[in-house]
Amino acid sequence: DAQSLGKENDSNYRPLVHFTPPAHWVNDPNGMVYLNGTWHLFYQHNPYASIWGPMHWGHAVSTDLVSWKHLPVALYPDENGYIFSGSVVVDLHNTAGFGANALVAIFTHHLEGRQSQSVAFSLDRGRTWQKYAANPVLLAPEGRPDFRDPKVWKQANPGFGDLSDPEDFESAIKRTPENEFKTKRLNLWVSSSSAWLPDGVWASRALDNVLP
Repeated sequence: DAQSLGKENDSNYRPLVHFTPPAHWVNDPNGMVYLNGTWHLFYQHNPYASIWGPMHWGHAVSTDLVSWKHLPVALYPDENGYIFSGSVVVDLHNTAGFGANALVAIFTHHLEGRQSQSVAFSLDRGRTWQKYAANPVLLAPEGRPDFRDPKVWKQANPGFGDLSDPEDFESAIKRTPENEFKTKRLNLWVSSSSAWLPDGVWASRALDNVLP
C-alpha cells in the first residue's frame, strides 16, 4: 500500500508508484519483457548526469510492477554510437543461435548523422549482456538520418497485432516510409515491401519461419 511504499521511499521528491532510476536522467522505456515470473524494464538512461547525454540502457526487474530492483546498466555506448530505444524478445526456440530462452535486445545505435539497428543478447536472465559481433545488423535506407526505435514482436500470420506465435518476428521502425524489413533470424534482416501503419510508422513482416 502507499504507506508501506512511503517507508521504502528514499526521498520526498521521488514518486511512490512511478518508476525512477537510482539517479540521473531517464526517458523512454525500452524492451519491457516477462520471463520466468519476472518483469524486466529497460529504459533510456544517462547514468552520469541529470540532463540528456550519452544514452545507455538502464535495467530493473519486478514481480509485481510496483516494487522494482535496480540492476547494473545493461547496454553501454560503443564505437557504433549511443544506445537508443528498441525492444527485447525472449527467443524461446533459439532462432538467432544465441541459446534457447535468450533475451535478445534489438536497439538503435546512434552516431551523429547516422542511425542503425543492432542486437545484443543475455543468457543469464538479463544480468549480463553481449553485443552481436557483426553489429549493426540493419543500416538506414539511403537519405534516412532518422531510422530508430525498432519494435519487434512475434507474429503468427501476415498482418499486425497477433503477438502469440513463437515462430515469426516482425519489426516496425520509426520514420522509414520507403522500406519494411523481414527476418529469418533476429540477427539478419533484409528489405521487403512497404506497409503503412498509423503515426508515421512503417513496418516489417517476417513471412518466413524464423528458424534457420
